Amino acid sequence: MTAAINREVSEREVPLQTTPMIDVTFQLLVFFLCTLRFQTLEGKLSAHLPRDVGSGAVAAGPLEKVGVRIEVVEEGRKVAEGSPGRPYDPSRDGRAYDFVGRVLRYSLGPRATEDLGTLRSWLAEQARVTPGEDGRPRPCAIDARPGVRYGEVVRVLDLASEVGFQEIAFVGGVERG
Repeated sequence: MTAAINREVSEREVPLQTTPMIDVTFQLLVFFLCTLRFQTLEGKLSAHLPRDVGSGAVAAGPLEKVGVRIEVVEEGRKVAEGSPGRPYDPSRDGRAYDFVGRVLRYSLGPRATEDLGTLRSWLAEQARVTPGEDGRPRPCAIDARPGVRYGEVVRVLDLASEVGFQEIAFVGGVERG
C-alpha cells in the first residue's frame, strides 16, 4: 500500500511558481539601474592637438560688451493707435495702442540720455573702438527693462546695426526682488 501512495505522489505534476522568480528578477534589475553610473563623454573628446602653436596662436580674451539699457522714465497716456487725441478703448481698438507723453531713458555705461540722436552718436563712438589686437568688433548688448515695448527695442537695434555693430545680443529678464 505504501508503494501505491508514493507512485501517485510522484506522477502528480507540481506547478512551478514563477511569481517569486519574477519578483527577484525585477528587484535585481531595479538595483542595477539605481547603482549604474553613466560616463559623461560630452566635452571630453580625446584629441591631442598642439597648444599655442601655428598662425592663429593669439590668446583670445573675452570682449567687453557695449551695454545699452532702455528704461521707462514716464509711462505716458495710452491712446488709440494712429489717433493721439482719442483715448484707448480695448473693446474698440483691440491690442493696437500708442503712448502720448512717454519718456524713455537710454543708458550707455555711466552716460544716460532721452534722445535717440545722442545715443546714436555714443554708439558710433563705441563701434569704432576695437578692444584687442585681433581686430574683432565689439559686441553690443541691449537690456530692455520692464515696460519697454518691442518697437522701442527695435529702434535701438536699428541704431546699433547702422553704426557698425555686427554682434548684437539681448540681455535676459531682470528678477524683481
